[in-house]
Amino acid sequence: VRQGQKTLLYGRVHLDAYLGTNHAQELPQSVLDDTDAGFAAARSAGIKVIVRFYYDNGEGYENGMGANDAPKDWMIRHIQQLAPILRKNEDVLFVYQAGFIGAWSEWHSSQNFRDGPADAAIRKEIVEAMLAGSPESRTVGLRYPAYKRMFYGTAPISDTQAFTAASLARVGHFNDCFVSGTDDVGTYQYEPMATLKDYLALDTRYVPMGGETCAAHARNECPIATGEMERFHWTYINEEYNEDVISRWTAGGCRADIDRKLGYRIVLTSGSAPSEVKPGGSFTLTLGVSNEGWAPMMTPRPVIAVLESAAGQRLEALLPVDPRTWLPGAHELSVRLRVPANLVAGTYRLALWLPDMEPGLRSRPEYSVQIANQGVWNAARGMP
Repeated sequence: VRQGQKTLLYGRVHLDAYLGTNHAQELPQSVLDDTDAGFAAARSAGIKVIVRFYYDNGEGYENGMGANDAPKDWMIRHIQQLAPILRKNEDVLFVYQAGFIGAWSEWHSSQNFRDGPADAAIRKEIVEAMLAGSPESRTVGLRYPAYKRMFYGTAPISDTQAFTAASLARVGHFNDCFVSGTDDVGTYQYEPMATLKDYLALDTRYVPMGGETCAAHARNECPIATGEMERFHWTYINEEYNEDVISRWTAGGCRADIDRKLGYRIVLTSGSAPSEVKPGGSFTLTLGVSNEGWAPMMTPRPVIAVLESAAGQRLEALLPVDPRTWLPGAHELSVRLRVPANLVAGTYRLALWLPDMEPGLRSRPEYSVQIANQGVWNAARGMP
């Protein structure tokens, strides 16, 4: 995955491979160990994971019997068993998709949960258990936008609610039949499609949106696909499914644009600082950045100004900005920085560093944000 210049992995964990057909029992230690090992492999490779837990890989849907998932109380128990593994691997967890329920863990055709509003209350219990069993810095993704409105109200996340520990701010979205039907094969149901799309366009400014396509359809065309990716702030898409649709984007000429604009794409547009400053003095650093991607960053990350000399002197200054607020478009930052009185005189290089927030990944350059300007990126240092 990393060699293919990708930074996200879709990690499916098939609980039925460990439980057999009886899902009303404790998870064995082996699934916990194997899931932990999977996260460790992702960390070693320098990528992060979108994880989803399955009981039924579509077998129940295909035979018309309904997905053989677990009863609610056992499902919550399994979520609680998995919680320590997810917390331990917070650094490489990107999104915890609300799987577990239904065929392909897509929240439909379950033997234990009725679709739609009838069992909304017990579905919310599952989501709340997932939120309680995962790091506060990470989000839980929902397959259908109407369920989030059933659980947390019809208003999208506001500017003041964004990035808080509130459930509303920690529940995102995924669409596993993107542009694959008139209503994306039931993605927009239980409420008018226009209402759900208007809501999704606002809510996804602050929570991740991703997924996959599922079938060839007239809506696969490039203008529709890229238009909806932009409107709904898409961060990721499964490249491996549906390959017929992905190939249409290549043939239609928009695949390269999708590769560039999924998620964020940060470009430095301007910058100013004085050429000289005395030890113990201060100076103003002004930066212009443009997010040319379709979405902002979705996990917390520091923005650091770094002064480095050829002799190895290094000064870091944490800037008072949250890059998750860099929605698509232009942004400007102006900060006053003080130079220590004991800083050795000399010529210093000024760089902007956006490392990973997690201490174990901070020094790994592959986890730093790569600025999109040509000719400035130093892959060995993880900064321009």
